[in-house]
Amino acid sequence: MTFRQSVHTCLKEKYFCFKGRATRSEFWFYFLFQFLVYTISSFVLGFIAAILDSETLFAIFNLLLIALWFYLFIPSIAVSARRLHDRNMSGWFMLINLIPLGSIIYLIFLVLPSKEGLNKFDIQD
Repeated sequence: MTFRQSVHTCLKEKYFCFKGRATRSEFWFYFLFQFLVYTISSFVLGFIAAILDSETLFAIFNLLLIALWFYLFIPSIAVSARRLHDRNMSGWFMLINLIPLGSIIYLIFLVLPSKEGLNKFDIQD
């Protein structure tokens, strides 16, 4: 799956879809997109606010960044759940991030290859 297809799938086709599976490429391309959007928008908006030296403008830009975060939050949770489904694990496994060192274990599961064949999370009509 290409970068463009992954982003389109996560933001248009499966924005709020927690069923099915997501390949490694779909998951990592979406998170690359999310990282790039946050980084570029933070630098650009921060640079503009610094040049214009306006506290009000800086506050408005921070609100825009928060709105952007809310827009990208749901698809990131959805693609994470689908990625775990691809490993034949429940999406609730994301909660392992709440315990110390759990994020390392979570990251390992996201990096591992897909489980081949059908699993209990495949969409069936």
